[in-house]
Amino acid sequence: MMKKKLLLLAFFMAMLNQLSAQLFQQNFQMPNHYFHSVFTAQLNDSSQDLLVVGSLFDSTLQNPEIQVIKIDDITGNVVGQKIYYDPSSAIQNPRVFDFVTYEENGNQMIAMTGSVTVSGMNYAFIAKLSQNGTYMGGAYYDSLVPGAMHSQGLHIIRSQQGFVVGGFTNMDYNSGTNDLTSGFVLKTDNNLTPIWSRELWTNLQNATRDYDMVNHILETDDGYFVTGSVTSVPFSTQQAVLCLKFDFSGNIVWTQSYVYGNSNDVGVDAYFNTSSDEIFLLCNYSNSHYFGITVLNDNTGVIDLARSWRAYDWNNLNRYAFSVLESASDSSNLVVSGYIRDGQVLNQDSVLVFGQTIPFVYEFQKSSGDQVGDVYYYDVVCQPPVFNDYFDFWSAQMPLIYYPDMSIKLQNDDQYFHVAYRSDSANGLTNIEMIKADQNHVNPCYRSRINLDHDAIVVTSTATLVNNQSPVATNFDLSADDRNYVLNVSCIYEGPPCSCETLAADVAAGFTYVITGYSVDFTPVSLDVECDSVEWNFGDGNYAYSAGNQTVTHIFPFSKEYDVCMKVTRITGTGEVCKDSICTTVDLTTVGMLYDKEPSLHIWPNPVKKFLYVSSKNEQWKGAGYKVINLHGETVLYGKLKESQITGINVEQLPAGIYLLQFKSARETLRYKLLKQKNY
Repeated sequence: MMKKKLLLLAFFMAMLNQLSAQLFQQNFQMPNHYFHSVFTAQLNDSSQDLLVVGSLFDSTLQNPEIQVIKIDDITGNVVGQKIYYDPSSAIQNPRVFDFVTYEENGNQMIAMTGSVTVSGMNYAFIAKLSQNGTYMGGAYYDSLVPGAMHSQGLHIIRSQQGFVVGGFTNMDYNSGTNDLTSGFVLKTDNNLTPIWSRELWTNLQNATRDYDMVNHILETDDGYFVTGSVTSVPFSTQQAVLCLKFDFSGNIVWTQSYVYGNSNDVGVDAYFNTSSDEIFLLCNYSNSHYFGITVLNDNTGVIDLARSWRAYDWNNLNRYAFSVLESASDSSNLVVSGYIRDGQVLNQDSVLVFGQTIPFVYEFQKSSGDQVGDVYYYDVVCQPPVFNDYFDFWSAQMPLIYYPDMSIKLQNDDQYFHVAYRSDSANGLTNIEMIKADQNHVNPCYRSRINLDHDAIVVTSTATLVNNQSPVATNFDLSADDRNYVLNVSCIYEGPPCSCETLAADVAAGFTYVITGYSVDFTPVSLDVECDSVEWNFGDGNYAYSAGNQTVTHIFPFSKEYDVCMKVTRITGTGEVCKDSICTTVDLTTVGMLYDKEPSLHIWPNPVKKFLYVSSKNEQWKGAGYKVINLHGETVLYGKLKESQITGINVEQLPAGIYLLQFKSARETLRYKLLKQKNY
């Protein structure tokens, strides 16, 4: 009997794992409406339903309402949705900018923040919902900053049986950045009564704009880390990164706000690493058109510049990050998600098209900042409408202040859930895109991989001022309605009917490899490019990623034996995910430097820092092509040798490391191992 129970339990767990592995990508449409400011979280109860919350506007971009959608975390089906508004119009223009799930008296609850309009004034608010969507009460707040005309709550967390909200106040809601603004942090009890409030601001008489605001609060083990932006005038007025920590009573522990670029720097999200007492701050920098990570000591605020970095790809600009979270596959990594501002990408039919607001994910190591795997983007594009206020999605090249939480790691699972936006091809309205991906960031609808470079940052400190304030809370009510909606499948898997039943045999077929000096080409034997994602572990601390039977090239550093492993993730047409791996020993002990006894090419210096020189007296090498290939098999530099005897190659911009230097004439191909040293 016990054996039968164990077999039934094993069968049940296998079925549960298979169900939880289902992946999907679909979009939620409310007819004749635009969605704006969409974000997500997950209920921590037996259902583990996903919640998607955002602001809903009519077809004229007016009359906002709050939309809450509950999604089954396995199938992606909508299990509930409600619209919140005030039918009496005493409370107008309810807009939600963040929410949090929490437990109250043993029940799962939802708390939201944003802004409501009362008698022509915008006020930051907190509202509470039950897990089934019943409105449980709310309060809006006046006098967060004396004299400020409007306020908006941008981020909310649950803390110490109450709430902490960050946001900003301003004098002219629609005037961009030319008015006076202040950031604020408000702490309340569970009944939404203020406990303390702090104004964050800068007092710069020569500033022509004002960027003071709070858009993220992170609770650490002894207080609250606050980020967003402040105003700075190192040369001209610019947006600087807000870095400040309060204790639980609202006292300042440290400030470390800084300037990095030359226009707009903003902190957007943060992750607390409890084991090292470090804060990983996610920032966006307009000067590099990219995102970056700043590592701070939670106790002192000191920035670890050796491990702080910015990403970049000068050939593909404007990739900005919104969320940072722990990796689902490796707790020593973090995952960044965000949007490509615009660019050419492959659509579902593998046609290169121009798109905007394209979601991407990027994984990196906490310890070093090194990229893990490739940068994936998903098959969805959107051209957001223009609202002419602080919350326009794209203010010039990047969002000005607002970066909602677009990604979560699913509870008790090794998967991710992302929310994004899709422009309706028929009418241009904005729908919500919902993406469930596996631990390798792929689903049946992902489109491509990208590799990014990154380098160190240099920061300049800037001041942040803090004042105590005494806000006034006013209770208000909203009503809830159900509306008709449309749920569309975003892309249909049209590849071959891959099966998990055959994966073990396909992986056991292994891979072939061809050795050319230190360079080795690896090719899987029986994998399918439409179904199989491959992670290569070369046994020398380096990894690469490919699809199906694609060949990857790796350059090994030494003459020795290496255990090379091929780890395969297969996604079937039904969304089922399965995995297997195989390892083979590759013997490079007989490999030496690839010079002939009398080499036809002379290369110096090697190792090299800036300029590499190539000479030959052999006519066949005049005008021959050359390539510099990195350890991932990617060509990072190429050109042709000069007709004269000596050619100079500038390698100064290449990162330090080992490369393959390849020369190809009409008669032969030569390859050399090249060691690039640091420039200093």
